[in-house]
Order: sequence, then structure tokens, then C-alpha cells
Amino acid sequence: ENHDDAEHCCYNKGNFIDLIFLEFLLNSNDIIDFFILNSKNISNSFIINNTIQTNGTTNNYGIYLFTACENNLIENNTINASGNTIGSVGVYLSTQSNNNTLRNNIISGRGTATSHSVYIYASDNNLLENNSLLGYSSYLDNTDSDIYNVFLSTGSKYNVIRNNSLFIQ
Repeated sequence: ENHDDAEHCCYNKGNFIDLIFLEFLLNSNDIIDFFILNSKNISNSFIINNTIQTNGTTNNYGIYLFTACENNLIENNTINASGNTIGSVGVYLSTQSNNNTLRNNIISGRGTATSHSVYIYASDNNLLENNSLLGYSSYLDNTDSDIYNVFLSTGSKYNVIRNNSLFIQ
């Protein structure tokens, strides 16, 4: 299904979604804004034991929870957002996506500039615990690449990040 010139594997604007033991893979060399799971206003849902992989160009998000996605559990997943330019993010919590738990996941963002394992924007009280967070830069000299395992942005507060393994390559 296509929304706002973006490619999605799963797009949900409802109240909840449970994804358990699934495998998602999207490949594209020419699509901008590429999401595996794109959800708005999702609460009390489970995303457990999945393999999620994007291979696109710009703005690849494995899981993108935006606008009031609250009290969701993302656990025991392998999430890899991979692109050949900017903006690859494994898990993106945006705009009042509060009280979510990311636990026991392997999450990576692989691209050039502004690629992150986890990006939290204007969202509070989220827990990142016992994850392996992998940041990769496509720049040969790793300069000015803005690659972060966890990027806490404007208006994000009271988030807890504990017992994670962080790797940058």
C-alpha cells in the first residue's frame, strides 16, 4: 500500500497491532521514504520475535512509531535499516511516542549521514534495555557522518537507556 509517496510493508493508523514471529524484507533502489512498519496512534501492542530488513536509498526506517504511539513492546527482534545515502534508522520513536519498551533486540542503522540504530524525537519515558545497537557509516574516513547508536532529539525526556551493547563501525 502506498501512502504519501512512501513504500510500506505494514501501515497502520488504528489502535493496536501485534506482530509476532514474522519476517519482513523490502528492497528498493529508487524509493525515498521506506518503512517496514509505519504506525500512528498505536498503543498497547507487541512487536516480538521478528526479522525486519530495509534496503533502499534515503530515509529507511525498520520500525517508525509516530504521533502518540504509547505503551508498546518491541522485543527479541532483529531490525536492520540499510540505505546507500542518508537517514537509515532501525527504530524511530517520534512525536509523543511515550512509554514504549525496546528490549533484547539487535538494531542497526546503516547509511551515510544521519543514520542511527534508535532515534527518539519529542518522546518521553521510553525504556531501551539489553539491546545490541549497531551503527555503521558508509563514509570511508568516518568523519562528519552523524552516526549514533541512540539519538535523543528535541523534546525527549525521562528516557532510560541501560545495559545495552553499543557498536560503531
